[in-house]
Formats: sequence, C-alpha cells, structure tokens
Amino acid sequence: MGVASAADEEAANLTLIGCIDSANPGENLEQSRLKEQKLVDASPFSNYPVKTQSPRNVCDLWPFKGTMPAHTPVVSAELPPLLFVAQRYDPATPYEGAKRMATFFNSPLITVNGDGHTIALSNVNQCVDDEVIDYFISPEKVRANKKC
Repeated sequence: MGVASAADEEAANLTLIGCIDSANPGENLEQSRLKEQKLVDASPFSNYPVKTQSPRNVCDLWPFKGTMPAHTPVVSAELPPLLFVAQRYDPATPYEGAKRMATFFNSPLITVNGDGHTIALSNVNQCVDDEVIDYFISPEKVRANKKC
C-alpha cells in the first residue's frame, strides 16, 4: 500500500467531517436512498455529481450517531482581523456559512463567483492571490469585502 495523495486525504477528511456531523447508523437504507435522490434532484452543482461524491452511504455505516454539538468560538479583543475567501458555489463549504463567519469575526470576505473548494494562492485567480498576499504582508490594514 502506497502513501495517500493529498486528494485522497482531502476526500477522507471531508467524509469524516460529514459523518461526524450527520451520521445516522441503522437508518433504513430505502429512506437513505430516497434522501440521496432528493439531494441529487435539488443539487445546483451540475459539475459535481452528488451521487458519486456523497458520503451518505458511508455515513449510514458509521459506528456512532452524528451528535457532535456545534461550538461557537469566542472572539477575543486581541484577535487580529481575519480574511475569509469563499467561492459562491463551493460544494464543500456553503457560501452562506462563509458570510456568517466573516460577520461573526467582523472580518472581510473575498467572494469569487465560481465553484470549487480551494482558490487562495493556487494561481487560479490573481485578484484573490493578490489580496491574500497583501493580507499576509499587512494584516493590520483595514479591508472591506471584495468580489474577485
């Protein structure tokens, strides 16, 4: 057995996170299939096939129920401004969640009208890369929300 690739590790991590959040062991398999089909039918992501990427069936076999309580972070007065970057149609991290986190931390959000999960410092969007590099150089600089 070889070393896992970064893509394999990411897939495993996303499955783990999804199952910890939503596992329902012992769920009726027919009900599970119906839920999955509803998800497929409702999915706005035509280039991310839900049926082949969904951890739904894996989570049905998870050994414990997904009952991990949500944790609300405490925002310290000493916390420097953060910089959030989100793609509007990211299939792994809902855009609404990125907006809420940016608001919660009173920090700016860079929005890309695209899909995919990782964009910062990937040579895909120069606007995003420039903003992130500038943030690293001058984290104290006051920033506003921006669309790239």
